[in-house]
Formats: sequence, C-alpha cells, structure tokens
Amino acid sequence: MALCHLQHARFGAASGRPGRGAVCVTRALLPTPDTAAAQTRANVKARLRQLVSKVNSAAVPGPADLAALDGAITDLCALNPQRDTATSPLINGRWVLLYTASMSTLRQAARASGTGGGSSSSSSGSSNGGGGGSSRGGGGGGLEEVLTPLQLANDAAYKFFYTYVPVLAGAAVGVRGASGSGPVKARGNFQVFNTAAGRVENQAKFEVAGRQCCVNVNGTAVVAQMSQGAPKQRLRATFTSFDLLVDGERRLSLPLSLLNPVGYVDTPYLDEDLRISIGDKGSVFIAAREGPVGAGV
Repeated sequence: MALCHLQHARFGAASGRPGRGAVCVTRALLPTPDTAAAQTRANVKARLRQLVSKVNSAAVPGPADLAALDGAITDLCALNPQRDTATSPLINGRWVLLYTASMSTLRQAARASGTGGGSSSSSSGSSNGGGGGSSRGGGGGGLEEVLTPLQLANDAAYKFFYTYVPVLAGAAVGVRGASGSGPVKARGNFQVFNTAAGRVENQAKFEVAGRQCCVNVNGTAVVAQMSQGAPKQRLRATFTSFDLLVDGERRLSLPLSLLNPVGYVDTPYLDEDLRISIGDKGSVFIAAREGPVGAGV
C-alpha cells in the first residue's frame, strides 16, 4: 500500500494532476463488503435481542414493540449468512428458546402501529450470500414473504403435550408467561439437534414444589428433499417418545407412535449463536445457542 501511494503521488506531481495515492489510501480504509455485512448483522442482532428482552418482560407487549420485533426478524433473515442451514454444522448443538409468538400477532401489531409488517430498518433487504429473502414490497406481507412455511419440531410434540398439561405451557418461552409463584415454575425450553445421527430432542424444564423436572420429547430429524436449486433449510422431524425426569431420574417414558407427530423445520437464519425458525401453524421461534457448536449432542 505504501508503494502504491508513493507511485501515484509521484505521477500526480510530475504530470501536474492531482496524485492518485489518496484514492489508494481511501480504498484501504473503506470496509470490505464482508466486513460491512457482518457489522450490519451484528447491529440487527443486538436490536433483535433488545426487543426480545423488552417484549418478554412486558405483561402485555405493545403493538409498537411487536411491530419492531417483526421488522428486526425480517431484517435479520434477509442477512442470513448460511444458505444451506439444514446441512450446516452450525445447526447442531443445544439451543435455548428466547421467544415465540404467532406470526399473525406480529402482523396485527405491525398494522396497528402503521408499519404494515415491513422492515424497521433502512437496509435494502438483499441477502449477502446466505439465501435469505426480503419482506419488503407491496402488500405489507411481513414475515410471510421472507420465510418459508414450516413446522418447528416443538409444534408437533409440545402442542399435543400442552393440550393435556397446559400448566407447563409457560416453559415454551422461559421466563415470559411463566408465573413466579404457584406450584409449577417454568425453567425454559431447549432443543438439541444432531443431524449426523439424525436426532432431535426437545426439552421443557420446570420446577414443582422444589423438584427439578424435565419433559424430553425425542425424535428423528432428516434433511428434507427440496426442489432443485433451492436452499437446503428444512429438517423433517418425527417424534417417537417422551420421557419425564424428576431430579435427573426417569420416572415415565411413553411412545408417541400412535400419535405420529410429524413436522418439519426450516431455518431461514442461522449463525454461530442465533437461530430463527417459523412454524407452519403460524409461530415464530428465536433460539440462542447454549454452549459451543455441537455441545449437548
């Protein structure tokens, strides 16, 4: 770079024209496209986490906050750095659920706040090599335009489970929705992927009268066949059994073969520590990695 600067400076001095060394220096100081994209993702992720924290801590989240969260999800999915998320090693490991809600709730909030479900940032919405899409454009479709329909693994098993044991439903969102008083306290919802072994495990942890309990919903997960040229972002899950553990000891184990809970999960956003999924029954899920890549598998 010093040589480039010197040569162009001398050329400019000899010719009487402005030296071009300044151009070289300026270009060297400008961020590369990859660096700029990474910084943009970091900014959107920070905004997303702040909004999730704000919405989760509110007794009744306001339409403006939900609309902003809708926009942040849309923006981040448009910046997805992993095109084939279902086959990426990054999907493996243990994830803790940070937030879940229905897409219709976010869209209604966006309409109520006057944003129309569009983006809350001024980014162009183009994907930087990751295969994400954009929700911008006419109609204000919000997340439906950026994310493919899917069935998150949680939907099939947990929806059935919560139908019969609704007191544990608060575990789906960790602190949010879980009562701090009463006999049952939710302690979080977790998911473990091991695509090499074709396994998925969902865990709903809760406390009852001081006893630490966990419901494990076990199943198989395989990469779904997509149309030629389409990103590989879908895992098809079939749940086979669930176990109830109390203070680390298995107290109950039941097969789910009669129920045949089958679903599939698309992951339109995935990086080293954050994952976003949308259920085809209308739910959006935001999960954070717990531990290193591959931990817990």
